[in-house]
Formats: sequence, structure tokens, C-alpha cells
Amino acid sequence: FRSAAKKSTARKKAVPTEKKLPRLRLAKAAAALEGAREASASNDFFKPELARLREFPPEGDQWLHEVKWDGYRILAAIADGEVKLWSRNALPWNERLPDIVQSLEALGLRSARLDGELVALDARGHSDFNGLQQTLSGESQLPLVYMLFDILHLEGSDLSRVALLERKQLLEKLLAHAPKHL
Repeated sequence: FRSAAKKSTARKKAVPTEKKLPRLRLAKAAAALEGAREASASNDFFKPELARLREFPPEGDQWLHEVKWDGYRILAAIADGEVKLWSRNALPWNERLPDIVQSLEALGLRSARLDGELVALDARGHSDFNGLQQTLSGESQLPLVYMLFDILHLEGSDLSRVALLERKQLLEKLLAHAPKHL
């Protein structure tokens, strides 16, 4: 009777919990992408890719055009499950955005690097920069949302050399059941 109980306990430990399964599937998918490289996790600041001013938008099928959110660029770095938020100028933002930190923690990731824009949404669901500034200063109460648009690292895989569309598809899967602030 004892040995059967021990086997049962050992089996339970070997099977990933339901919460871990999506993360493990995504980690495996990330590692399999062309251009993905094994990398250690760090929640230190990392430089964002910045737009370049041009006279005309580029043309052709090789270009991706995206919505320009009117907010603050925020980088999220996760290592050992600890989330750190950074401005594009390497200023820490965790204390200013506890709801965003909590939402990122709820994803259950051990390591990631995410890029996005912090926005405040008006009654129509449009980003409102003045509303964002007023909400951050305490003058207003608009809902804050972290609009994620890129994933550069996931669960031990550096994705910076993976095609942008593939990273966006992975990010979409990650956020399929995301908390309301993401």
C-alpha cells in the first residue's frame, strides 16, 4: 500500500499543473522558431527599437504598418518570475504601475522581454495622452492598458532575430487570456 501511494505522489509531481501547460507550450514554440537562440533571463533594462523619421511611409509587402498608440513606451523584463518595468530612457516604472506589474505576473512567466505602450483609454476606447498624464498624476481615473506589440525573449529563448510577424503571433497566443490591463 505504501509503495503505491509513493508512485501516485511521484506521478503528480511529474505532471505540469494546468497553469504551467500554456507557458510550457509557448516556451517550446518560441524555441522552435527560426532565429531563436538560447539565452539567459535578465530583468535589466534593454534598449527598445525606435522608429525613424522619414518623409514618406515605406511601400511594399515587406513592410508592416501598425497603430501608433498615444502613450508612454514601456519595456517589461521578467526574470525568475520577477517583473520590472522600464521607460524607454531606462527609468524604473514598477511603483507607478502596480496593476500592470500584477497583470504581467498573472501570465505566470519565468522569463520574458516585452515591448509596448502604456495608454489611458477614453470613453470610446481611444488612447488619450492628456488623460494618461492626468491619470498618472492622480487628477483623473481613466483605465490604463499596456498595449503589448512585441516579444523579444520568452522562457529562455532570445527572439530578437525571429521574424517580427512570428513574434507577434507568439505574443497573440500569450495574450489570448490575458488580464484586463494587457
